[in-house]
This record gives sequence, structure tokens and C-alpha cells, in this order.
Amino acid sequence: MDKKGITWSVRTVAELIAMIIVFGVALIFLSGFKPYEQVDKKICHESVVYKATVPDPEGTKVVNIPLNCKTEKICFAASVLDSPLKWDNCNDHYQGEEYDTIRIGGSSVEERNKEINKVIAEKMAECWSMMGEGKLSIYSRKTTYDAVYCNICTRFAFGQILSGKIGGEVKGTQDYLLSNIVPNTKKTYWQYITNSESNYMYGYNKEDKITTAPKAIVFMESDKSSFFSWAGISVGGFAGGLIGVAVGPLATVGAGVGMVLGRDLGHALDKYFTGNIPRVSSMTLVNYDREGLKKEKCTSFEGQIS
Repeated sequence: MDKKGITWSVRTVAELIAMIIVFGVALIFLSGFKPYEQVDKKICHESVVYKATVPDPEGTKVVNIPLNCKTEKICFAASVLDSPLKWDNCNDHYQGEEYDTIRIGGSSVEERNKEINKVIAEKMAECWSMMGEGKLSIYSRKTTYDAVYCNICTRFAFGQILSGKIGGEVKGTQDYLLSNIVPNTKKTYWQYITNSESNYMYGYNKEDKITTAPKAIVFMESDKSSFFSWAGISVGGFAGGLIGVAVGPLATVGAGVGMVLGRDLGHALDKYFTGNIPRVSSMTLVNYDREGLKKEKCTSFEGQIS
């Protein structure tokens, strides 16, 4: 047997294995897949379930267990082809904080809007899933009036170059939520995040646009009365409204209840939030600034924002 031939074969196999490993790592890098993000989301969800279900000796409230949830930070930036001489970034907004960059390509404003809205919809669905899909009372098992517990799931910022290319606004966010299906389900994003079989959005904003000012997806839980107070205050938060779902064994959500546009809807909502429903889970997309967060009347922020 030719020993040189055997040596060459072993060396060739080793080189092929090395090439496959390098190719796999490069593919992960180029695709933007980040295993640590999936781990963070799993850890967050497990801490939510644990906090919501851990027994309390007095049977009155959840034991004070902190949520192990980190705020995800995303930068929407122009593609390298759109800015070959200067890579678009969000350094001015995040000020030294670590963030993930999603480069938005497309040959038209419409295509860029669709790419951005796809990410926003996916992150809203991820947030809803991580925080228990509105099926858990996370922060308290008794009504705590005027308490609004908030968790910032994701922050978005826009690079200056991309913002200029789309005219300082993103159009079609509502339409994307209403028209596109959550992967591995038969529900649209809107149906999923409102726990509803209906695809009706009360008070649909025909302009359907948001600015490229920094945004945040905020999950909130409150008592029933505080939610009605929110309804009037949160107008304009996300396309003019707030998503809200009752939490409890008798909770049911009807057509379009998710989008709250003002106090005039209070009577319509009341029939869905009666009986043994002490808590309401809700979610909104707000401007990430002092005024935007202040409007949500959060009495505390849970998890790790930075």
C-alpha cells in the first residue's frame, strides 16, 4: 500500500473539514444569525414563566423575583451599496452601547419600508412570545391600582443615510401587521399580538406611517382601571394606539379590541374586561425619548434596559 497516498488522503480530508468549518462560520456571520440572542430570549422567557408561576405562601402576590430579560438594541442602516464610502451606523444614538446592525437594501423606498416593517413585526411577535403571550400575570396576582409595570423588549434607531433615503419615515407598518403571517402559525402578526381571530384594526390610520426617530417596543402589565387610563393617554404611541389583552381565566378578546385609540372606546372595551380579569397585558411601539416613555405612565421598568 502506498503510504504517501494514505498521507495525502488524510491531509485532504482534514483540509476539507477545515474548509467546511470556515464556510459555516462565515455563513453564520453573513446571515446575521446570533446564537447568543436566542439564548437571551430563552432565558428571558423562562424567567417570565418562573416569576408568574412560583407559589407565594400568602397567595396574594408574586414573589419578588427579578426578570432576566435584556433589551435588544437594533440599528437600521443603509446597505453598503447605498453608502460605499461611509458605512451608515447608529453610534450617535447608542453612545457607546453595543447594538446589532441590520442593513436595509432594496431598489426603492417601498422595498426598504417592507424590510424595516418585517423586522418590527418580528420583534413585536418575539416580545409577545417572550412575555407569555398575554396569558400570564407576571408582576402581581392581585390588583395593584395605578401600577404599570413595563419591560422594554427592543430599541430601534435609524442611521442618518438610511433615514434620508426613506424620507425620515417608515410607511406601511400597520398594513404589514395585518397582511403577513407569523411563521409556523396561521395567524397574521396582528391576530397573534392581540390574541384574536379577527384581523380588524379599530381606528386604522390611513396614513400608516411612523417617523425614523428612535423607537422602543414596550410590554406592559397593569390593573384593569389603569389600562383604561392608558387608552386615552397612549394615543399616538404606535400608529395612534395601544395593544391590550386581558389576562385571566375568563379573558376573551374580540375583533379589533387590541387597538385602543381613545376614551370613546372605553364602553366597548369594558365588556371584554369584566369578571375575574384583574390584569391586562399590553404592548406598544413608542418614541424612545423622555416624552414617549412618560406618556406610557410606567411606574417601574423591569429587566435590563442597557
